[in-house]
Amino acid sequence: MQDAEALQKDPVFKRYVGSIDSILKLFDAVNDWADVIGFLSKLLKTLQQHAQYRSVPRKLIVSKRLAQCLNPALPSGVHQKTLEVYNAILEAAGVGAHPRALKNSRYQTCLKPKTTKPKPAQLAEDLPLWSYGLFPFLQNAAMSVKPILLQIYNRHYLNLGPRIKPSLKGLILALLPGLEEEGNEFFDPVMKMFDTLMVNLGTPYFLHCMGLAVISGNRVRGAAMNYLLRRLPKFTAKKELHGILGDESIVMSRALGCALEDKQILVQRGALELLVVHFPLEAELFPTSEIEILMRSAVGVVLRKDISLNRRLYSWLLGPSETLSTTVRDSLVSTLLAMLWVESSDLLEITNTFRIIISLMDKDEIGSIVMERIILDLFKSLKWRSGESPIYKEILQSADMLLDAINPFILWKRLYYLVSMSTSTHFMDSETVHLLEYVFTIIRFDDEEVQTVHMPIFYHAMMHAIEDIKFYAESKAISQQLRSYLDVSHCIISRIPQSVITNSWTLGSLRRRGSVSELDHSVVYGEEQQSNITASSVKSFCAAFYGANGTNADPCAVENEAMPSNVDKFVLGGSIMFLAFQVLETFLPKLIRESVIASSYEHETRSLIVSSLGVASKMIETLACLYLKNWRNSIASKLGEWRWLSAFNDGVLETSDFSILNICTSALINIISAANAGQIHLCIDSRHFIQASANRLWHYLDPGPFAIYHSRCVDLIWLLCDVAEFGAFMVENVIANFLSSRDSVDQILHQHRFGVLWRLSLGTHRQPGIVFSRALFLVLDGLRSQNPSIRRAGEVWLKTFVTNYSSVIEPVLATLLHQDIQIFTHLVKVNGREERAYSYKREFNMGQVLYSLETLCLFLDFGNNRIFEISNDLQFSLAEFSVEQPELSCAEILIYVCLRFLRCEISIAGKMQGKFDKLQSLNNTIQTKACEFISKFLSHSAMDATVHEIVSKVVYQKIMFSIGTRQLDLQPRLLQILLAMLENQEKIADSQKLRRDSLTVSEALDNLILTGREALGLSPSGSKLDEKASVESPPTFLSMILEALIQPSNRAVLQHWMEFVILHLPRVHTSFRSILQPIMSEICHQILVRESEISAYLVLCESHSASRSAVGPPDNDVVILVTALDKIIAFCLLHDSNWTKNGMDKGRGNASNIWDYSPLGMVTSVFTEAPAAEITPFEALNSRDAIIELLPGILEVLHRVFMLFKEDPFVNLNSEKSGSIHAFSGASLEYLSLSVKESIRQILENVHAKHPAHLFEAAIEVWFSKYPELADRKHVADKSTPRYSVVSMLHTIETSSDSDLMLEIMANVVEGLKTRFQFLTNSASSKNKDNIFYLKSRQMSDSHLLLFLEEYIVSFAHPESVNKAWPAILTYTKECIPNGALINANFFLPALLRVITVSIEKLITTKHFEDKRMRFHMDELYQKMLELSVQYAMKPDIANITSVSPKTLLSSLKINTAGLRYMPEPKKSLITADILDYWVAEIIPNIRKLFLDQERILMAFSNLVYYVVAPAVKANPNLSAAKYLTVRRILLVASKLVFVVKTWKKEVWDAFMESKFWEMGIEPFRDWKTIMTSLVSADRESKIAELATKVSVASSTSLFASREQELLLRISSLRRISFLIWCGSVDQFLPQLPQIQEKLVEVLKGPAGLMHIEAYLCLRVLMCRMKAHHLSNLWPVVLTELIQIFGVYLRDQGSKQDLEVFLACCKLLELLLLLGTEEFQWHQWIFVGETFLTNDTDDLSPSLIDRLSHKWESYHASETASTEISNASTLRRPVLTMKSVKDKAQLAPFIATLSRHTYASTFSRSKPDLEFIDTILEADLTDNRAMSIQPAPPPPSPGVAILL
Repeated sequence: MQDAEALQKDPVFKRYVGSIDSILKLFDAVNDWADVIGFLSKLLKTLQQHAQYRSVPRKLIVSKRLAQCLNPALPSGVHQKTLEVYNAILEAAGVGAHPRALKNSRYQTCLKPKTTKPKPAQLAEDLPLWSYGLFPFLQNAAMSVKPILLQIYNRHYLNLGPRIKPSLKGLILALLPGLEEEGNEFFDPVMKMFDTLMVNLGTPYFLHCMGLAVISGNRVRGAAMNYLLRRLPKFTAKKELHGILGDESIVMSRALGCALEDKQILVQRGALELLVVHFPLEAELFPTSEIEILMRSAVGVVLRKDISLNRRLYSWLLGPSETLSTTVRDSLVSTLLAMLWVESSDLLEITNTFRIIISLMDKDEIGSIVMERIILDLFKSLKWRSGESPIYKEILQSADMLLDAINPFILWKRLYYLVSMSTSTHFMDSETVHLLEYVFTIIRFDDEEVQTVHMPIFYHAMMHAIEDIKFYAESKAISQQLRSYLDVSHCIISRIPQSVITNSWTLGSLRRRGSVSELDHSVVYGEEQQSNITASSVKSFCAAFYGANGTNADPCAVENEAMPSNVDKFVLGGSIMFLAFQVLETFLPKLIRESVIASSYEHETRSLIVSSLGVASKMIETLACLYLKNWRNSIASKLGEWRWLSAFNDGVLETSDFSILNICTSALINIISAANAGQIHLCIDSRHFIQASANRLWHYLDPGPFAIYHSRCVDLIWLLCDVAEFGAFMVENVIANFLSSRDSVDQILHQHRFGVLWRLSLGTHRQPGIVFSRALFLVLDGLRSQNPSIRRAGEVWLKTFVTNYSSVIEPVLATLLHQDIQIFTHLVKVNGREERAYSYKREFNMGQVLYSLETLCLFLDFGNNRIFEISNDLQFSLAEFSVEQPELSCAEILIYVCLRFLRCEISIAGKMQGKFDKLQSLNNTIQTKACEFISKFLSHSAMDATVHEIVSKVVYQKIMFSIGTRQLDLQPRLLQILLAMLENQEKIADSQKLRRDSLTVSEALDNLILTGREALGLSPSGSKLDEKASVESPPTFLSMILEALIQPSNRAVLQHWMEFVILHLPRVHTSFRSILQPIMSEICHQILVRESEISAYLVLCESHSASRSAVGPPDNDVVILVTALDKIIAFCLLHDSNWTKNGMDKGRGNASNIWDYSPLGMVTSVFTEAPAAEITPFEALNSRDAIIELLPGILEVLHRVFMLFKEDPFVNLNSEKSGSIHAFSGASLEYLSLSVKESIRQILENVHAKHPAHLFEAAIEVWFSKYPELADRKHVADKSTPRYSVVSMLHTIETSSDSDLMLEIMANVVEGLKTRFQFLTNSASSKNKDNIFYLKSRQMSDSHLLLFLEEYIVSFAHPESVNKAWPAILTYTKECIPNGALINANFFLPALLRVITVSIEKLITTKHFEDKRMRFHMDELYQKMLELSVQYAMKPDIANITSVSPKTLLSSLKINTAGLRYMPEPKKSLITADILDYWVAEIIPNIRKLFLDQERILMAFSNLVYYVVAPAVKANPNLSAAKYLTVRRILLVASKLVFVVKTWKKEVWDAFMESKFWEMGIEPFRDWKTIMTSLVSADRESKIAELATKVSVASSTSLFASREQELLLRISSLRRISFLIWCGSVDQFLPQLPQIQEKLVEVLKGPAGLMHIEAYLCLRVLMCRMKAHHLSNLWPVVLTELIQIFGVYLRDQGSKQDLEVFLACCKLLELLLLLGTEEFQWHQWIFVGETFLTNDTDDLSPSLIDRLSHKWESYHASETASTEISNASTLRRPVLTMKSVKDKAQLAPFIATLSRHTYASTFSRSKPDLEFIDTILEADLTDNRAMSIQPAPPPPSPGVAILL
């Protein structure tokens, strides 16, 4: 400082300063290069006049001007004059020649320096200032200027001695361009200069800096290789390397790695040459880790496919010996393994590894050795990447090329030793097993060598590994490993050809012939040769064959040697396979025993053991069948002695698991069949096996849990029949013995089993009637059994046809009216109610009675009608029937007698108690025969009315009693009686009269059906029988039906009840509300009950629950119920009798009244009776209309069932891997699924044939009732939702084509919309009876229909169907918007717009879209819709708009709607957002497809901008408010359409220029980035120029403008420039770069402050958005500013107000260091230390950061976590993420560690994290604190400013 103060007092120096200032001002006024020369001449003259001063005034500015004068764009004359000025300055600062000596000198390197004493202190201090202009100049200098520059380096820089060390890397980078071409005249001078530097500074340090230069400078690597090849010695030991390179030899290895990865082949060639000559691998010069890094870079050169590179690489790897040493091999293997296991998602990086390995395999000395050690890891890495990686398929395609190139010998050798290491005590781990599974899924087996040699050996090794295994079932994990292991074994054996298994040959013969097909298989080796082949001999052969002994842990440790001569004599093929077969013989019995006892294990372990048994049995079965087929081969000479077959037989006898039974039986059947075909006698009794297997299989035909096995069980029974000639006889004998059982329960069970066998055998090529004739006769004999249950079981096969009868009736009557048959009455409780019961007083001969009744039935069966003509004089009392003793015919007596037996039961008390079961059984048989007789009687003759009444009463009471007491056998007979009576009702009434009171047929029927009307809440019928005092009131018809349906115990006769209801329909359709509706309601309820049961069963099966065995598979009840519902609906649709007929149903009662929108709401109460409402002329609906009204509820029930079977979940249960039970579940449920879906389809087709419109709208109501909130959501098309199955259910309707059905659905929906709209427009023709009923029966508004239509078109409709429906859609739309104005239909406009949009999108894909006329009308309509939608979205009175709903329309007609309820409408608050969101999601992205005319698109966007965007940006410029999110999204999507930018760019630019624009969060800012990116890309006239004019410093002409406002305007303008550049692409603003640079220079000339912060931010953006070589003009300015600001803090002149500027400066410097551009590498040493090998103690070290760190040592202790640098990331990231600082201590950690981490990142060759850097820039651009005005800091001291 004293020198500076002395100079300030020196008058000569003051004049010197003034001269320099005046000359510098001239530079601001230069116009061309001639002015620059004038400036330089004056500056040179002034410097020469004051040469006595070592320091130059204003040297910071002078250095900047001189650096600018060395711009490559200026002529060489300017450059030469500039170098003369540099020489003068350096001469004055240090030692050098006179400037005039440089003139006319070409080879200045020969000039000798003066002998005066050097004074380099000042030169060393000012070296950064003068170097940043000189260092980058050599590569761009002209030939005439280069000698002058080299002379300056040689004269001034080389003489600095150790003081040049900090800048040595920059100097090397500056001189290396001179070594690019060996023949140029500057090559030798530069070489001498490098030699001088090496001598002066030391070889280690120089080569260290040279290595850093190679790492940093891409352009100079070739020149560096030229130098190193000439100067480096050949290193043969580490000591030599350390002697030359010192302790930092690793830098050289990293430099060589960079050169090897260079893009230029010459650089790679030079690096490889350097490695081969100077760094041989055998010398082990570098640490192992460094060798692997270097080798990774080296092997990558093979991807260039250059022979010269590959030759050098192989020379380096193999060395002089041309063999791969152990050390090199291990390093190469480690390198390749690291490349295989790299964690990367880059497909190119992963596939390059495979390509490298393929190339290395071209060199035999390398490829085979390396591949043998990495092949398993290759498969492991592929398996590791096979998870969820989306690029796995591409990886596998590249790996296939490598797998094809691998020698099969290497692959199978490694696999063999992988398996052979398993022992009995140490079984293969799960990871290895899974690896084998994976390997065999990707490798190929088509190579003959693999099939004939390697695979048999490998299979033997696998079998040998499990030969002595123990405890393989002790845990689930081991069981899983065994299962996977056996799967691999089975995969192997399935790929081995049969000829290899059944024939043998020596290895030598195979080699000589070259192919198995050329061998003479007739030559069979004798047994003595076979006996010599043992497991140990195979193991010895493999050790010799594969080149490593079996005891070696690593087979690769022993190199491949020549095979012994005796190897060729070893017998291959069938001999080895037979040894493996013998292992299976030993292993299989153990596995079967383990499987049998596995019932005590947990379920998953047991399943794994059983599945393992299945795989093992398949293998041994395959081999055994092949040996049996080729039994003449000596290998299978002792096949008849297979004792292991008994293990299968034992498994059949001992197991209780059907899966094991299936496995053992199937295997034995196949083996015995193969033996019989070859006439070989096995050591197993086939007769005993067939008998035992049939016996066990017969028990698995039971109902319940075993039903899932039925299909497979029947298949096995038929296979047993075919296994031998006597097989069918033995199986039939077993079945006949079972059917001959005397136990009735067992007999019924066996009949059911035979029924299962019969049913599953039908439809196949089998003939069960021929094969099982005896069993069939036994079943038919059951039709005459006295047991009703046995008879019922027999009816499954055939109806009973009696062939003989008796003509004597008196003995039959005498037996039936015997005096021992006495009856008494008593009361009993049935289902909680008291009923009168009739019982026998004492026992009588029931056998005779039964026989008599059977005889009577036989009479009627054979048509003996004379029985009705027989008169009878027997007199007996019928008081129990309230009948006197009139003259009765014989037929009437028989009827009454049958009724007596029908209602009498066996008394539990008394003498009959001990024989109750036997007597009850006989009584049931008697009652059945009595019913049969009554039914047949009614079919032949009419009945007296009185008898009819009595029979009806008894039958009704008996039915209710049977239901309550669970007597199922009698109910079908009783229902037949009822049907027969009702069919003959009119005939009965016409032929006879009642003996007591007159009763019409209608009244009698009324009594039978409607006696209990009051129980239903209805009025009395008024019939005469209601007032009669009968003995006992019969139950009502409705209560009887409902009771039968509700009782779970009545399921077995459900089919009979449904048939009864269907046949009864013609008599009850007039009472729909009273009768049919409750019945239909209960049917639907029962359908849902069955649906829940089936769903629960499927859940149990999929969860592997043990309780599924107890539940059993579902029955076919749901098919019966759905079929009955189909018949009822079909019948009602054919009748139109009114409900109000005869006053029966008064009150309309809308069933939809009680619909709620809970998941089961529609189903549980859809059929219940509604309160009576006021009747209008249109409310007397018929049964057809009633069904139509209730159709949504019916469809909801059907939809629930359809959903259960839609995806066929039981199909997955057929998989073999799903468990022993699941393997048979699919077959049991498949029939049920097909039947249910067929019944549902039939219902839909019936309704569709008569009323398609009602069907489709009902389905739509179900659609919305499933998800009522759908109308409040945005457009979603997710086919995974269950509601889409409603449409799938509709699509089951069979039409001529799918497109016709789709067209019909869309046409009916549009017609429904038209109907609603016609009501709205007061169309008289629309207000007819049918349309009003249509509206009253529907719930949905037009908005609902449109929403469904939209999703249907999107998800289901074919384009051709949409094309056919388009005219109707077009007509409807035009009716809605006549003359461009909506008629009260605004509410559904969003849905209508979506329908039109999706329709056009479908039509685009058709050929009809090319019709110009059609397209014109379409565009015109769609443009109008878009205009209306935009206007509608911004309407303030939207809340007053109503929809076109049925309720609204009916109210407008003054029709009472009090009992009607409809679906809720969409929320009106969501309508506006819905339209704009739809613009964003669908319209804007697809508008180019929706419109062909671009002008229409522009008009649509103009309206959108005018009505939506402009008001929004005016209210909120940055659109950051939540309510403007949709508008911002509109701009975001529209920004992707370049041609529409002009419609919104004015509004966006005006918003961008608003002062409040920057007040937003990060999310809106990112959206604005995309928007502005599109704007600046499409704007031909860049807005940069407009903004740049506002950055300039200019006094305001306004009297009221303050400086703060002017400053704020300049700051915001510069911020906007930075933002626009950041939004653009790389080099997008290159044309505007000069103007930007000019404004930045102008800003930086001013005092430090907020403008400087913005300028530094703009420079950071430029560094990221401009290529570095375009910024060459800015480097002098940037470097000057950085040096100046750091100089302020080095002199302790920085204030707290300057910290923000200093933070911005540090961020700029950090970014430059992170980017690491080559242009900055020349100057990096000025700011940070690039090496730590120097021990300088001089305080004037040029590194500004190091000097400042030394100065701020007191702050280092206050490091905070926010500034700590983490090495966790491999990418370089900025550390300074804060936006402001308040103290130097916050920056001190950054200053202290910057140099060290810069060196570390250079050494590690890490790349910058550009994405993170962009995020930091984004955060700084969103910081609006700079917009606040702060007072400017005071200017620096004038004394110090003179020196700068």
